[in-house]
Amino acid sequence: MKKRPCRTMAFALAFALAALSLAGCRAAESTTPGAPKTLRVLGDAFTVDVYNIAFAVSQDNVEVELIDPSNEFKKIIEEQIKKRQENGDPDSIRGVDYLEVYRNLLTGPEAPDVVFIDERSYRTLAKEGLLLALDGFIDKDRFPLDRLAPGLVDALRELGEGTLYGFAPTFSAYALVYNKDRFDAAGLPYPTDEMTWDELFDLAEALAGEKDGKKRYGLSYGGAFDPIRLTETMLAQQEVMLFTDDGKPNPVDTPERRAVWTRLVELEKRGVIAPPLSDRLEEIKRASSEAQGGDRFVTPYEDDDFLSERAAMQLISSGQLLYIRNVLNDAFFFGDNWTPPSFDWDLAAFPAPADHPDAGGPVHMSRIVAINANAAEPDLAWRYIRLVMSDKLARASRNSNSFFGELKAYVDANATEALQGVNLEAFWKRKPIIVPLYTTNETEARVLDALNGAMQRVRKEGASVDEALQAAEREIRQERKE
Repeated sequence: MKKRPCRTMAFALAFALAALSLAGCRAAESTTPGAPKTLRVLGDAFTVDVYNIAFAVSQDNVEVELIDPSNEFKKIIEEQIKKRQENGDPDSIRGVDYLEVYRNLLTGPEAPDVVFIDERSYRTLAKEGLLLALDGFIDKDRFPLDRLAPGLVDALRELGEGTLYGFAPTFSAYALVYNKDRFDAAGLPYPTDEMTWDELFDLAEALAGEKDGKKRYGLSYGGAFDPIRLTETMLAQQEVMLFTDDGKPNPVDTPERRAVWTRLVELEKRGVIAPPLSDRLEEIKRASSEAQGGDRFVTPYEDDDFLSERAAMQLISSGQLLYIRNVLNDAFFFGDNWTPPSFDWDLAAFPAPADHPDAGGPVHMSRIVAINANAAEPDLAWRYIRLVMSDKLARASRNSNSFFGELKAYVDANATEALQGVNLEAFWKRKPIIVPLYTTNETEARVLDALNGAMQRVRKEGASVDEALQAAEREIRQERKE
């Protein structure tokens, strides 16, 4: 943790140097002499400092002012704690309504010009008319949308109900990683970027079995998925959503969900899909203590079905990619007692339903940059966005770990020496989907808890899929009445 400021500063310096080269080409865009203009940027300091530095370096007579929303969040929590101490009411601690904070800041007397927000806030604020449409700026400057990850702009337009209000300089996506040696030994073709779920499960079944008395699975959920998350992702690919756009739960006892649950449970029972990581954590912890007399893993990657060669294929997030590469390329020192795995591997695109062949995996955009509809300096704000989304800044950050393994929207900037030869296009080959599985309110948490409980009863207690989903439906309806 102590090294983060150094990495961030190095990252900012690289951005600033790239910005200097941009500044030489854009002197004509500098503001006119006189009092400096102020550009207000709303976002947390860790996210936006590097961009603010780069913009300040590239512009003449412009000051950049940071508005950090965490200060407002802190004030709200402190006020709630104070009220609880005064009246003793535990309900005084209600948490923070982040959207309300953003609304107040965007319409306040010192409103920001530029905002950095997540995809959920982006969707709501755009719908409420608090963000400025970017199409006019894009057309005027002939902004090169074709150089961004295919589907990423479409996803942002979809969140904006057909209008583009922002860009995501980085994003997280999902793909399938596979052990080429296992496929070669079995005489099977490698997974492809056009693969369907049925084709994936058929391959997984052909690769499942035993070796030296130990189970070998065809497919693993990995750390990114579990039965519920994968179910809701597969259903979202078919446009069957767990919640409505305004956050109300849709019925959970549906034919589509029953079919997916039945398939996943049956494949796990037959040893085709590995049990989810949550099932293995206690087992790993126990084995670690027995083997080493301490609370450590047997190997540094014992919790990973793919790296430990228990599974031939695994669903992964882009954030896991560099770790996998480093382990398999012997870039980590494991000590004398551990030998790193050694096998050839590659990526394939996230599978799709046969009736929705273009549907890709989930995409998450935690840093969407947009312009406040009430901005005092909209043209300057667009200039800021254009720099944030420039190919030079993307390339300057190519080897930075500051954003925890996220992919660059400018896809050419993802091709690093460390990942040479890897099919990175697998992460953006198909059209991404938005699956809001990170719970932000009590309703969503209760629905997901009900589904997780129902799935556990099916997997652990032998309940039927029909019975479990019917019980979950009743539980959700009852809680809504209360």
